[in-house]
This record gives sequence, C-alpha cells and structure tokens, in this order.
Amino acid sequence: MPHMWVRNAVAEGIGTFALTLVAVLSMTSNQVAPYALAQGLTVLVMVAALGHVCGGHFNPAVTLALFLGKRIDVVGATIYWAAQLIGGIVAALVVLFTTSRDLVASGVPGPASGGEINVVGALVLEAFVVVVLVLAVFGTIVDPRAPLSVYPFAVGLAYAGGILAIGDLTGGALNPARAFGPAVVGGEWSGIASWLVGPLLGAAIAWLIYEFVIGADDDTAAADVDEAEPEPAAVASATAPASMTAPAMGAATVSSGAGEEAGTRPQSATEKVADGGTAPEDPGEGGDANEADHADHAEADAAEEAEQPASSGREAKQPPPPPSENQDLPPEHRGLLDQ
Repeated sequence: MPHMWVRNAVAEGIGTFALTLVAVLSMTSNQVAPYALAQGLTVLVMVAALGHVCGGHFNPAVTLALFLGKRIDVVGATIYWAAQLIGGIVAALVVLFTTSRDLVASGVPGPASGGEINVVGALVLEAFVVVVLVLAVFGTIVDPRAPLSVYPFAVGLAYAGGILAIGDLTGGALNPARAFGPAVVGGEWSGIASWLVGPLLGAAIAWLIYEFVIGADDDTAAADVDEAEPEPAAVASATAPASMTAPAMGAATVSSGAGEEAGTRPQSATEKVADGGTAPEDPGEGGDANEADHADHAEADAAEEAEQPASSGREAKQPPPPPSENQDLPPEHRGLLDQ
C-alpha cells in the first residue's frame, strides 16, 4: 500500500509540474490562444500517459470533487494535494533558475488590470468554468457508462475551452496548484481569491450537481439490473431439464425401438451379470431368459418415458423409430433407402 501511494504521488507531481511549467512559459506571449492551446494539449497528454497510474487529477479542485464523492479517502486526497502543490513549486523554481523572477510572477493568473472585472467577478467566472471541467471528469472518468478512451480528450478540451472563455478576464487559472507554485516563487498573491477559492468552489458545486442530479439514479439502476438478471446457477438449473431431457429420452426410444423391431440389441453377458443374472453358457439355452429380460427393459423404459414428461411439466416429443435395415426389406425396395 505505501508503494502504491508513492507511485501515485510521483505521477501526480509530474503531471502538475508539466502543467505549471507549460502554463508559465506560454503566458509570456500575453495572448490567450497560445496559453489555452498549450494547457489543453499538456493536460491531454499527461492524462493519457499517467491517468491509468494515478487517475490524472493534476488539480486540487478535481481531487476535492472526487473526495466529496467518496472516490478517494482523506489520506489519498492529502497525498495528492501535497504532490500537486510540490509539483507546481518545482516547476516555478525551474522557470526561476532558467529565466527571471519577474517572468515567474507574470505567470500568476489574476483579474484583468483594466478594470473590466473585480476579484469577486473573477472568482465567480473561475467557479463556473471549473464546474464544466469537473463535470467532464465525472462524466468521462467516474461514470462507468462512458468509454475510457475519450476522457483525456474531454478533460484537455475542457481546459482549453475554459481558458479561451475567461483567460482575458481572470487569467484562466482553473487549477490552484498551477497558480500556487508561481505565487510562492514569484511572490505575487494579489489574485489568490480568484485562483484558489473560485476553482475549489466550482468543484464543490460540480460534485453536488453530479451526485444529486445527473448521477443520482446510477446506483438504483445498477441494483435493478442486478435484481433483474438471474443467477447463473438458477439459469442452469432452470434450463437443464428443457434442453437435456428430450435428447436423452429420444436416445432411449431409438435404442429400444431398434432393439424391438430389428432385433439388433441383444443383452451381453456382462450386462446380465451387472443386472444380477448369470451369463448363459449356450445362446440357445438362454433364449427364453433373453426374451424375458427384453420385456422387463421395455416396460422399465416405457415407465420412465411416462414419468419424465410429467415431472418436467411439458410433453417431450418422441422421434419415430428408425426404419428396419435393408436386409429385412424385399429386394425390389432396398434401393429406395439407399437413395
């Protein structure tokens, strides 16, 4: 178990590191489109590469929503949050060592400086965009009805579309860890309400919508399906008499009919001994005994055939007895059977 958490934490840290590094570097162009495209593609690639290892959260808001939905426990959520924040800080440190502190500080998202929107408005917009993002996560990763191959594209496109929509107004954080690292290293905390409170609030709202509205009937539907489907053992016991009784009875009828009409089913000495009799020394001396045994077997077979349809609740159709062999037919009729 500890090894699994270490593996998951490393995967979450790597994914958040890549996401933060690309975000800070792509914001140097001061254009939203390159930033949105870079974020969407990075998320798509990281979720496809590491989603099967750790789930591909790479975002404290996503982890919070899954924690509220009881898809991860408190220990796992705490480990994920720590790994995500550390990954963001390490990415900001890499940018600091390779460029400058001012560039790191410029990578911290915040409300537009022109006065088009205030902190409260930025918080609300971030929350609504994260609602869409987390619903995409729930609908493609959590919901078992969705194909697994689609979720990297759904999550990546949700990031790209959300940043394109609000990037000019709020900076398009959508991820507290992606903004936390540059804020710690660059010392820029002016927009903390929008990039920290907004995404976490949006994650909680998305969980409420999915848990009590969209996915409210999932457990009930699954229970109904389980009740509607009979157990395999019950199916086997219910279908076995119907599928096996008729062939067995047909085989008994064919063998008894062939023995009676064609006289080709004499009882062997071994069978007679197994039935409690004695093997005759001379076939001629045991002729009467053979006829009596044949009569007893015929009566027993007839009794079993009469009882089996009654016990199974349906009348089994008996195949007609086979025709006599060619040597019992007149010479002029033998060619008919050969045809």
